[in-house]
Amino acid sequence: KPVLTISSPTNASRFTNASVTVTGTASDNVTLAKVQYQLNGGNWQTAVGLASWSASLTLPGGTNTLQFFAEDAAGNRSTTNTLSLVYVLTAPLSVIATGVGTVSPNYSNTVLELGKAYTMTATAATGFAFTNWTDGGGALLTNGATISFVMQSNLVLKANFGDAQKPTL
Repeated sequence: KPVLTISSPTNASRFTNASVTVTGTASDNVTLAKVQYQLNGGNWQTAVGLASWSASLTLPGGTNTLQFFAEDAAGNRSTTNTLSLVYVLTAPLSVIATGVGTVSPNYSNTVLELGKAYTMTATAATGFAFTNWTDGGGALLTNGATISFVMQSNLVLKANFGDAQKPTL
């Protein structure tokens, strides 16, 4: 039987880009005929090359299972190697502060993993008080300074600060 190895990427690798190229090697005591791969139980495809092969794939979001085997001219197949790859879906977060204060960590315009939980804390500047967190439409999310949220597409979070300093005469 032929022998097939996967060189790159490593099992359980995480990607923020759907396009991935898997590379490896195959060998046989006589002649290799083909290297085949399958994505998530779909149709078997033929990789490019034999002794040194590659397969360019477009991963759907989430965890993906890839299987590979080599076949020689006599029809003998290598052991099927399995590789698990994760395509992490991401989106930018918009954080807006009204009034004067800071947010920590400030994830504004940071690309975050969809479905993952995050936490931010608002701190008012001197003379201001934190009032609440609202969403992009103005709906109240929490009156607490710390907000925990699960990232989703088009998410907008607003930290609202109000003037708390009395005027002087």
